[in-house]
Amino acid sequence: MTTSAGLNPSVFQIQYFAAILEGLSGHMENLTDSLKKAFYLSVGLASYAGEQAGDIQNKAQELADDLIRRGEDTTEEATRFFNTFVAQNPSASTSTNEADKPQKIEILSIEDVDSSDS
Repeated sequence: MTTSAGLNPSVFQIQYFAAILEGLSGHMENLTDSLKKAFYLSVGLASYAGEQAGDIQNKAQELADDLIRRGEDTTEEATRFFNTFVAQNPSASTSTNEADKPQKIEILSIEDVDSSDS
């Protein structure tokens, strides 16, 4: 038997080459199994990531709803506090009586203060 390069391989070389091919075929099965496992791993990982993304989105929505509820509660609480304060302190509310108008202030000199003390 002559190869394309014109070499005449020996029986030993042919047997050696055949043994290598047989060994590779055993490794090919392992390689195929490894590739299948890698594929299934990636599909499982993608599925898991999709579920986690949905969970994260749900958790983020729950947090946003909770913060909105707290903000509404705080606003209502502040309004109740203000209304209670105004009801308990009528002078704090706006009115048009004389006490609420600006008052005139008389500025005295030091001599005026000294003469009023004696």
